Amino acid sequence: MNEIQLKLHKIIEKGLDNIESKLDDQELKSAVKNPNCHPKTLHMILERNNDNWATRNSARSLKCHPDTLHMVLERNDDTWVSVYAAGNLNCSPETLHMVLKRNNNCFVSQYAVLNPNCSPNTLHMILERNNDDSVSKCAAQNPNCNPETLKMILDRNKDDGVSIYALRNPNCQPKDKINWMRNNGKIIQEDPQKHDIDKQIEEKDEDLDKLKSLISSNFNLRKHSQSEETEETEETEETEETEETEEWYDTDTARTTTDPSILHKILEKK
Repeated sequence: MNEIQLKLHKIIEKGLDNIESKLDDQELKSAVKNPNCHPKTLHMILERNNDNWATRNSARSLKCHPDTLHMVLERNDDTWVSVYAAGNLNCSPETLHMVLKRNNNCFVSQYAVLNPNCSPNTLHMILERNNDDSVSKCAAQNPNCNPETLKMILDRNKDDGVSIYALRNPNCQPKDKINWMRNNGKIIQEDPQKHDIDKQIEEKDEDLDKLKSLISSNFNLRKHSQSEETEETEETEETEETEETEEWYDTDTARTTTDPSILHKILEKK
């Protein structure tokens, strides 16, 4: 302790002993909150096992040593001093396990199970009891709860508070959530054959079939008609070409031409 810490220690000690001191509980509470309050001073206060605000603030102080917190919680007292000690971030996993092993459904256990230092093994121990109490609900929502423990809860297929908190836990696996919801009627699993398009049998509509047949027959008639028109057009064009080809031959051309190819054609015709 430095000089200031030592002086503060003596003031608090006199206040607790009420010797030559007029400090009341509120003043002692403020003194405990002082940044210069040493862990040994906090231990001195908690060692006296009083349930006043000075003692409660000592138990919640982040300067409180883990061994001091263990001393408080080892008493197994259901007091606000123990509650604050169980919620203190300096409380060790071993101390929290000691508290929760007692299986007491009280505020002390609730604060202990919500403490970030509470280990996955301790949480599993609590939830393995299969109780639907406040401590178990707090355990199911602790982020330290591993997926295997959450699955253990949901596999029981109970629609209770512990299961609801397990479902909300960020470590809960989606497949475990879906299985629990199916088993508890929260969602319905549809028949996989229901939406199989290939296996669906369409209902026959006779009027629609007749209409399709009529449209198809009209289309074929039009196609056949267009085909005949095309053939007539081609024959006409061939005839015209032949006539045009025959126009080159006349008497005057035969008399006057000197083109050997034309003369050859004239002789072929004869």
